[in-house]
Amino acid sequence: MRHRRMTGTRATFIVNPTAGGGRATRVEPVIRALLTDGPAAEPEFTFTERPGHAATIARESAAAGFDPIVAVGGDGTVHEVANGLLGFSGSIPSLAVIPIGTGNDFARSVGIPTGLAEALEVAVGGVGVARAIDAARCGNRYFVGVAGAGFDARVARAVNAAPSRMKIGALPFVWYTLREIVRNRNVELVIQLDGTTITRRSLLVSVSNCRFSGGGMQLAPDAVPDDGLLDVCVVGDASVAEVVRLLPRVFSGGHVGHPKVAIHRASRIRILGPSEVHAQADGELIGGLPLDISVIPRALRVLVAPE
Repeated sequence: MRHRRMTGTRATFIVNPTAGGGRATRVEPVIRALLTDGPAAEPEFTFTERPGHAATIARESAAAGFDPIVAVGGDGTVHEVANGLLGFSGSIPSLAVIPIGTGNDFARSVGIPTGLAEALEVAVGGVGVARAIDAARCGNRYFVGVAGAGFDARVARAVNAAPSRMKIGALPFVWYTLREIVRNRNVELVIQLDGTTITRRSLLVSVSNCRFSGGGMQLAPDAVPDDGLLDVCVVGDASVAEVVRLLPRVFSGGHVGHPKVAIHRASRIRILGPSEVHAQADGELIGGLPLDISVIPRALRVLVAPE
């Protein structure tokens, strides 16, 4: 199959070599082999070397006039590249994604194929459609998928520290969810949603711009990334037995309606609680509470597959 770069664009690929347990390191020669339409299709690759490096590369690439900026990796790579683009002061180029990560939840949520050849067609082959999606600000960071406080951040910390051999699909998320269940202690949180305040002893509070997280889980199954709102899933004071029973249902969204689960929508969210409660954004740890989140409507253009 032959692929063409979109006429008049200069694409650059930002590759996280550790994504997907190291699988991203093998992607460059495959992409070069697929892009066989001559010198105009010669791609440029930059490999990240440290945490935060992808954001720096994305800003520099935007300033150099590259468009689209192609994130090659998982949700953590997308998170960094999106932060670099959203922090750019000029005209923000389009974001494209080659999903080579553990969960690839952002790609699944917005309509980016998970197959390499198909994702490449969308990114630089001329078939991608630009979709304007919301982003959210939390402190001095942005996220495009899901952020949260409590149990899900504990799981994210464990998954990030997992050995490479375990970083396959939903496996690490399920394994470390089960492990953290027995270690977890629910805490009282104060959740402010556009002026409404909820005080509740909680397992977690998840704030979703996108439908999927945690390797295919659907904590907020009706989340839409371009509606100007964030879907907030509050799981209350659930016992270990209740969490174990709920876990399989989260992959289909079947947990919604359980007495310990509530879904809200808001544009501004503040979560207050003990400072030792972890917080995460797109699976990356961002410190503890308090956590202030606000939506930025249609902040980013993402190349997705045509419907």
